[in-house]
Amino acid sequence: PCPKWNTSCALAVLRTYNDHRVRASVKTARPGECPPLSSVRRLCTWSCTSDFNCPNNEKCCSNGCGRYCTAPYTVKPNQCPNPKNIPLSAESCFNDGQCPATQKCCPTTSGHACSEPS
Repeated sequence: PCPKWNTSCALAVLRTYNDHRVRASVKTARPGECPPLSSVRRLCTWSCTSDFNCPNNEKCCSNGCGRYCTAPYTVKPNQCPNPKNIPLSAESCFNDGQCPATQKCCPTTSGHACSEPS
């Protein structure tokens, strides 16, 4: 609906469209938090517009450039043990919510793995 090359009109239409998408995502938000932006890759694709578009209990989260479905980010209480004390056979993870019971997702000498807190 904007005249050709009218940048301010095009930006207003885009803002209205994005405002609608944000309101829709708030209305259908699932419990949990999105991962911090510093921990996600910046792919400029949109695989969802709200939590309703995501399978299971996943959330539709921003990565600063696009949106993607991911398991809710969870931070459990307590501290991680020394990375050298985590067994190499421990299950790998990205956040505490992916670990069973009271285990936390802790840094290891080769990445992150589920471990009982210290």
